[in-house]
Amino acid sequence: MVQLRNRGLEFAEPDLDGVSTFDIAARRGDEKYLIKILYNIDTMREEGARDLMSVSRILGCIAIVIGNRASNGSLEDGIIYFRHEVPIMTYETYIAYLDGESPYIFSAHGGYYVSINGESLRKIREEHRYSIGYVSSTVGVSRRSISLYESGSAATLDVFNRLQHIFAVDLKKRINLMKHLEDIPVDENHDLFVNEFYSAVLQLMKSIGFSMYPFRKTPFDAMATDVTADQIIMGLADELNNYRKARAIASLSELFENYAMVVTKANTEKTTIAGVPVIKKDDIVNAGDKESLVDLLRKKADNR
Repeated sequence: MVQLRNRGLEFAEPDLDGVSTFDIAARRGDEKYLIKILYNIDTMREEGARDLMSVSRILGCIAIVIGNRASNGSLEDGIIYFRHEVPIMTYETYIAYLDGESPYIFSAHGGYYVSINGESLRKIREEHRYSIGYVSSTVGVSRRSISLYESGSAATLDVFNRLQHIFAVDLKKRINLMKHLEDIPVDENHDLFVNEFYSAVLQLMKSIGFSMYPFRKTPFDAMATDVTADQIIMGLADELNNYRKARAIASLSELFENYAMVVTKANTEKTTIAGVPVIKKDDIVNAGDKESLVDLLRKKADNR
């Protein structure tokens, strides 16, 4: 963690006994990360991966798993691996990424691959007046493969190195982790609201203009978003006395500068818990619209 702090990262570390979709939330300026730490990356389950990507997409974070090995051996530095579409790397690769060295090699079925900058390849080939046939025979692949590379398809690491040797220019396209995230749809998970109270809150929030995203294994219970980019990290508590997620919600909302609230059906005089505004269903009803609810959250937060 010292190496990460030395690179300017601030942290929120939700402590939920290892049941969370992510272990660390981090930020450096506009860069935001949700990080899951796994010794063996093959233990990642599809449900957890889906939630990690969905939460990251909503919060505008880059989702990363930092791992040590897979079932077939240790992970290599400088390589991006994927499980259920989540990017995975070693700790050393993440440090290099923070230092400005974005990886460009990724692991997929059959070996290691590099995404080719197709426009650069086509341009340098034409400058050398090499035909596609000449390049294909020199590299040892089909003419169709060269055409695909010029369209931006990935090549095996071996083929990439041969292309680099022929043209002596940088043809790689580094992996854009945020762009990868943007291509992943958000899972709405509405079937998770099996509790009558949770379902009622969901419908109320939707009725005043929010899109709702419930989650099971996160340090909060739901995210509320709208088109103006207002985001609310939400807790849903039948009772407040043993609601363990409040501190994590407070820490995450402070780190990412989001609104936060805990909605409860308990009969309580508390206005906040762990610094997070406490809201009842009637407060949402009385607010009537999302702007009024956000104003109420601001006032409660200012008075805590």
